[in-house]
Amino acid sequence: MPPKHNGPNRTLDILSSIGDQAFLGAEVMQNLRDHGLRVDRIAIALIRPDAAQPRRVLPETIHQVFHNQEITPIQALKQYIEKVRIVAREKGRPFETLLDLLMAGEENEGSTQLTPLEQDLRDLTNLAVTLRQDGQVNPLTIVDHSQGAVPSYIIETGERRYWANYIDMEFIPGYQGDGMIPCIILQPHQASVFRQAKENTSRAGLNAIGMARQAALLLLAVHGIHPPDGCVTPDFYRQALDLDLRSKREYSTDVLSAMGGISRQRLSQYKLLLGLPDEALELADRYSLEERVLRYVLQLPVEMQSEAVRQIVQHDLDVNQVRRMLDEAQEVAPKGSVPARNSLQFARLIQAKEVPSVEEIAQILLDQEEDVVILRRKVELLREVLVELERHLEG
Repeated sequence: MPPKHNGPNRTLDILSSIGDQAFLGAEVMQNLRDHGLRVDRIAIALIRPDAAQPRRVLPETIHQVFHNQEITPIQALKQYIEKVRIVAREKGRPFETLLDLLMAGEENEGSTQLTPLEQDLRDLTNLAVTLRQDGQVNPLTIVDHSQGAVPSYIIETGERRYWANYIDMEFIPGYQGDGMIPCIILQPHQASVFRQAKENTSRAGLNAIGMARQAALLLLAVHGIHPPDGCVTPDFYRQALDLDLRSKREYSTDVLSAMGGISRQRLSQYKLLLGLPDEALELADRYSLEERVLRYVLQLPVEMQSEAVRQIVQHDLDVNQVRRMLDEAQEVAPKGSVPARNSLQFARLIQAKEVPSVEEIAQILLDQEEDVVILRRKVELLREVLVELERHLEG
C-alpha cells in the first residue's frame, strides 16, 4: 500500500523526483547517500526483473518461461532475437547481428514501417549502444531480497536498462566491462508499486494493456493482494476486475496520480481490458492496440474476441472499422422455426441457374462500400460460411 501521509518522507520523495531523469549527477547521487540510500555497483547476474512489471520487454511467451526460471537471461534474449529474425525475414528484412538490425532501421527510416517486434528490439539495441558509448548515467532501482549469505535483488525501476546491459555484454562485439551496473538499493519496506507506476507513466508511457496491468497492480496493492513469487499469470491481474476504490477512498488520489492523473472512469476502462482472453491480451499488448478499439472487442462473445483482435492486427483496422465489424456481428438473426430473410436470400443465390459475374459483384460492392478493408473482411467471413455450409451438407 502507499504510505500513510503522517509526515514528510524525504528519502522516498527524492526517489520519486529522480524517476524520470535521464542523467543523475554527482550531487544527486551524494544526496541519495546522505539520506541513507545505498548506491552501489552490483553484478548483473544477481539481479532479476520484476515478474509483475506491467511493461513487457520480452514477448509474453518468453517472459513467462523466463520468470518460471526455465531459461537464463541470455537464453531469453536469444529466443527473443530469433523470434524477431523470423518476422524480419518474412518481411524481406533479414539480419544477422543486432547491429545489422540497427543500421537497417536507420536506412529504412521513413520508408518502411517495422513491425512492433522489430522496433522494440531495435530500440533496446539502440539503448545498449548508448550505454556502451556514454555509460549508464541513471542507475536501476532495485530491492534487496537477499536471504542469508546469498545476495539477490529484484528490479523496481529500470528493466529496459537491465536487458540493454545484457545485449551490450553478450551480443555487441568488444565489451570490456566487468558485468557490474550502478544501482540504488532499497530495503523491502522501501519498495513502492506507486513509484514504479509513476516511472512507467512518466517516461515513454504504457500501452493500453500495460495500463490495465498497472491499474490492476495498484488496486490489488491497496486491497492487500501482492504478486506471488516467480511467474505472474494474467489471472493474477484479473483479480482486480472484482475490485474498486469505493472501500479504499483514502488511496484514490494516490492511485489516480500514479496512473498519470487519469479519471476514475478511465481507470475502470483500462481495468476492464483484463477480461480479454490470454491470446487477445498478448496480441493487443504486442501491437499496442488502443483502449478505444479494444472496448468494442469486449462487447463480442468471449469465444470471438481473440479472432477479432487477430483481424484488427492483420488488417490494421481503426476504431470506426472495428465498430462497424461489431455492428455486423450483432446483426445475426435469432434462431427460430422460420428461416431468417438473409438465409433465404443466400440459399436462393446458391440455387441460381446462372453464376453471377464476379466483376459485377465487385464493382457493386465497391460502389456501396468504399472501405476495401471492410469488404475483404466480409469476403473472409463469407468464405468461412461456405466451408461450414459444405461441412453441414456432407453431414
